[in-house]
Amino acid sequence: PPGVSDSTVRVIRAMCVNEGRLEAINSYDNSFLSIGIFQWTAGAGANPGELARLLGGLKSADAAAFQELFGRYGLDVRLASPTSVTGTLLLNGTELKTAAQKAVLRRIEWAYRFWRAGHHPAMRAAQFALAVSRIARFRTVSVAGRPLNAWLSSELGIALMLDEHVNRPGHVPGTLATAIAQVGGGDPTGWT
Repeated sequence: PPGVSDSTVRVIRAMCVNEGRLEAINSYDNSFLSIGIFQWTAGAGANPGELARLLGGLKSADAAAFQELFGRYGLDVRLASPTSVTGTLLLNGTELKTAAQKAVLRRIEWAYRFWRAGHHPAMRAAQFALAVSRIARFRTVSVAGRPLNAWLSSELGIALMLDEHVNRPGHVPGTLATAIAQVGGGDPTGWT
């Protein structure tokens, strides 16, 4: 995509090896339904999920594609704000807040609809855009007094942190701080 570096594309590709392809579907874990290269979920239990953010991005970027893929089946999204990283799904106007309400997403027709959506160019573009924004969310997080990208500048290092951020975002600073302490810290600008 325009404006995205080849390096960022390589980082996202490396991450996809662990999470899945653009059309990957999971409907068996405690988050009810997840899709795509980062397995964006509907959210565990009564928690909001990033799947709503992904679908919100699709809806903003290509309302016709959103309608074709999801809207015609009664699915919509609710985000707390345009910049929210999570939100809730609505089905026929009812917000899917509880585990019992989200269980409908485990049905085969929803797995199939999301799998098919994963093949649509607009949905693929929405996934990639959200993946790029995910990297931006953690690259400058402060770790041991410096931004994360001062400690890790290689594509592999960023891909490893991205992998952890996808699965346990709150752990990223602590994991890296532990590693930095084990190598003695110091000033990374002189590292080779």
